[in-house]
Amino acid sequence: MAFLIRASEQFIYPVSAVRDGIVFPSTENVLVFGRPKSVNAINEALKKDKKIILLMQKNSSLDSPKKEDLYQVGVLGRIEKTAQGDKGEINALVKGEKKMKILSFTREIDWYEAKAEEIKEENVDDEESKAMVRYLSSQIKRAINLGKTVDFVFLMNILNTASSLDFSNQIAVVLDLKPEERQQLLEENNVKERLKKEVDYMNKEIKVLEIEFSLSSKTQKKFERGMKESILREKMKTIEEELELAKLFPFKISIEQGRSILVVYKEDWDKRYGKSCIGFHINPYNFDSSDEKDLFKYLRGVLDKDEAIVDVYFTGGATDPTHNDFYFEYYSPEKKRIARYFPDFLIETTKGRYLVVEVKKNTEKLTYEQNKKQYTGKIEELFDEVFAKEIGFREFQQANKNFEYRLIFDASLQKRQQELLEAIRRI
Repeated sequence: MAFLIRASEQFIYPVSAVRDGIVFPSTENVLVFGRPKSVNAINEALKKDKKIILLMQKNSSLDSPKKEDLYQVGVLGRIEKTAQGDKGEINALVKGEKKMKILSFTREIDWYEAKAEEIKEENVDDEESKAMVRYLSSQIKRAINLGKTVDFVFLMNILNTASSLDFSNQIAVVLDLKPEERQQLLEENNVKERLKKEVDYMNKEIKVLEIEFSLSSKTQKKFERGMKESILREKMKTIEEELELAKLFPFKISIEQGRSILVVYKEDWDKRYGKSCIGFHINPYNFDSSDEKDLFKYLRGVLDKDEAIVDVYFTGGATDPTHNDFYFEYYSPEKKRIARYFPDFLIETTKGRYLVVEVKKNTEKLTYEQNKKQYTGKIEELFDEVFAKEIGFREFQQANKNFEYRLIFDASLQKRQQELLEAIRRI
């Protein structure tokens, strides 16, 4: 249910056009205002009560939209903070307060001002609305597991919002929508109807994510390339093929001062330890620790003639997505947001199964064990990066049953290396 308040409660506010984003009521976001009229409108608002009406453009490509090019329903926002950009633009943290309807424009020179009135909405928290809220909460978690990126602050706002109206506003911000679809949600004054639309939008987004995850995911592309490499090995059976693989990664590595001992060149290891068909898809390998280096040396030796093993990939040395397709996302307690996790090793078997291996120092084991013991499934309980990455892999594994995970502390120890070898042979 919605109704317009009486004319005596009409006000005049500065107006700024936004290309393709809306700050819904009860939400906040950082917006960049660079066009002259927008900058002037922000400055005018800052002189008064810091309030400004945001109206979305009907055509986002217009640099100088006229009043006819703007939707007539927008949001009254309060400017919380501002920062001046290098080119004169204004970065502003804006918090949405009320939904507004434009009645008439009172100024069009230098900046827009308009007479507007509030559109009030009645919050409906009946059983049907609560059921849709619960469903959308579960679906947004599922979407994140499938690869959707949601800012941690937005996610916490969604999961901790009490009323159906506020929840609907929060979820509308993170849905992957066209500008006109987002505007339609804003203009829908029946909260229950808006929740129904958001359920439909979320279901469509989930379907797209599932298709992308199963058919075009980054990991699948990685393994398709790995299959091609396997065929090359079968046909050529020469060490020149291994050198060719390095050309798949035409980039230079940076070597930190004092860490050159962790940089390993294929040619040097071939001379010192003998040739092997295992590894060196990047040449050289730039290990993060002596544990990683020792473990790779061990695996390169014991798995060279193992017919059950296709290859061992050292993936931790390339943490740029343009060079390494194999990563998955996890919630980082240090960064307080979703981050990328590049595992150290990936072992591929002829059975179509894979083992992800993460190598850590023994000094990191204590906090890992503590977090693992205390964790009950809530994201706010994560405080250890190592354990958080393991949780990220578990979510990835739900859709990829042919993957297993192994975390090793003190990988330089022969006992730990033999334990890993046994785990590899079991898969």
